[in-house]
Amino acid sequence: MIYGERVRVWAIEREDIPRFVRWFNDPEVRKYLLLHEPLSPAQEERWFEEHLSRKGDIILARARGTPGSTSATSASTGSTGRTG
Repeated sequence: MIYGERVRVWAIEREDIPRFVRWFNDPEVRKYLLLHEPLSPAQEERWFEEHLSRKGDIILARARGTPGSTSATSASTGSTGRTG
């Protein structure tokens, strides 16, 4: 994990899935995404599993604020360009 004064960046792990579901289902976050429907934990688990097997992908998450903060978050991969 990389810590800055106002941001943290880390390679995602399976235990991050509930956090991402919470973030992606937050209307304030989702309005900037291509996701228009609520995301289920199973859907996020499938996405995570698909990207584990891809060579060359680096999946990162970013959170601004203090540790544990859920504001202004992002997940991205090198090949799919999925951002939030």
